[in-house]
Amino acid sequence: MKILNIVSSVNPSGGGPIEIIKQLSILLNNEKHTCYTLSLDQPNADFLQDYPPDKIFAIGPAISSYYFSPKLISWLLINGKNFDIIIVHGIWQFTSFGTFLSFLLSGFQIPYIIYPHGMLDPWFNRTYPIKHIKKYIYWPLEFLTLHFARFVMYTCQEEMKLAQCSFKPYSCRPIVFNFGISLGNNSLNPEDEHCFFEQYPDLINKQIILFLGRIHSKKGCDILIDSFAQVHHNYPCLHLVIAGPDQQLLANSLVKKSKQLNIEDKITFTGMIKGKAKLSLLKVADVFALSSHQEALPISVVEALSNKLPVLISDKVNIWREIEQDGAGLVSNDDVSGTTEILRKWLNLSIEEKQKMRENAEKCYFSRFNIANVAENLEEIMKT
Repeated sequence: MKILNIVSSVNPSGGGPIEIIKQLSILLNNEKHTCYTLSLDQPNADFLQDYPPDKIFAIGPAISSYYFSPKLISWLLINGKNFDIIIVHGIWQFTSFGTFLSFLLSGFQIPYIIYPHGMLDPWFNRTYPIKHIKKYIYWPLEFLTLHFARFVMYTCQEEMKLAQCSFKPYSCRPIVFNFGISLGNNSLNPEDEHCFFEQYPDLINKQIILFLGRIHSKKGCDILIDSFAQVHHNYPCLHLVIAGPDQQLLANSLVKKSKQLNIEDKITFTGMIKGKAKLSLLKVADVFALSSHQEALPISVVEALSNKLPVLISDKVNIWREIEQDGAGLVSNDDVSGTTEILRKWLNLSIEEKQKMRENAEKCYFSRFNIANVAENLEEIMKT
């Protein structure tokens, strides 16, 4: 089976959807399947080096933040019929509607699936009312795109339920696709397990609370800092690490907040971290924290679980029920009081209780988010 992923850009700063495409490519390039990726990036973009040159089609440049590109339609009309299925990652950009137009112009000969990646969550409507009005103007186009898709894939039941409340009318064939990551990403040579400390030697022997992901307004980094300021006093070794790209240029305001709270020496901003250093950080951290206001399936949470790292998350992370049910972490409201409460609960756990939660985190990964389970799930979807 030949699968084509379509996304506006494969720039890794785009967060989870890009990592999901990478994982799918690793998973589905085997004797049974071949996986390709089509993006609207410039063909000479540096980050394209992360992809095998015969498996990536970069046909940019595109126009504006909408990624408008007539070339997408012409490319799909010529090449789309060569693929058994097309998976479009995300909506609200031309990649989704352009694929639908190609589907129409080809006489319905280009089958496609839409993978919204949480972009139909009502949180965006409440938080960005001006953008919500703009999206309603675009909604007739996205409605048709979703309606004619073979499936609309959601990462969990919670995301699928929320999507129905975002825009009206709403009509599609929804299906839950439980995604995971490869445990092979966790391989480190013993001598590299503490390589993170080579860059940050001052953090040796610190009790690290880790945020890993894009620095974005929806991620609740400000909440995490406020909550950390309320709990750190009785724990001299406690340290907060915020690791990830500053996508919305918020880092300066967060640094300013930490200075106002007189905790700037207890917080380290690493910027985007990759490779061995990232994996080492996941292994040396004490706990993972994400006070997000909206998440479909944050890959960073799954990465934490696969590294036996318990997670402290908000109930706006759509997999929170699974985490709570498996005892793999603690869950709270997406506000300062809730985040402070679960930080205190974690800090007050005994060594034995923390170790048990680490074991539960690993079990949660294997039972729910192991990529070996994903292959079978996706194959069944594609056969339907």
